[in-house]
Formats: sequence, structure tokens, C-alpha cells
Amino acid sequence: MFTSFGLALGPPGLGVLSLNVDKEGLRTLAELTLALVLFTDAANVNLGVLQVPAADMLRLRRNPFYPYIEMRVLEFLGFDGISNALTP
Repeated sequence: MFTSFGLALGPPGLGVLSLNVDKEGLRTLAELTLALVLFTDAANVNLGVLQVPAADMLRLRRNPFYPYIEMRVLEFLGFDGISNALTP
């Protein structure tokens, strides 16, 4: 539909639209189009995929590397004093 509209108004049709786009303008148009496509994809993302059930979180505690992972995450978040108190 949009292609037909563009052909009808462009130089092959009525000649109402005449675009002279240089290399930089084409690059800007491509970047804006990509940003629009990525934004619409992100807006339609399923946020339920990001949620972790409580049963899965409890199962992580049985992992032998859990204390190390917990310590590193707390250090990364800036809770150094808490990570030292939590390690056995």
C-alpha cells in the first residue's frame, strides 16, 4: 500500500514528490527507521519472560556456588559489608 502510494506520487507517477537524498541523509533515515523498528519490538516484548518463579529462586540456594555468586552480585551492587556478613 505504501509502495503504491509512493510510486503514484513519486517521479514515475504524478511527480508530486521529488526527493534528492545524499549519502548522509540516507544514513540518517536508515538509523531513524532502525530505531523505530527496535522501539516497536521492545514495546511488544513479553515481560513475563523476565519473572522468575519463587520455586526456581529457592532451587538456586542448593547450588554449591550460590554463596560465591551471591557475594559477587552484592559486591557489584555496592553492598560490600553485607556480602562479608553473609558468607559463612
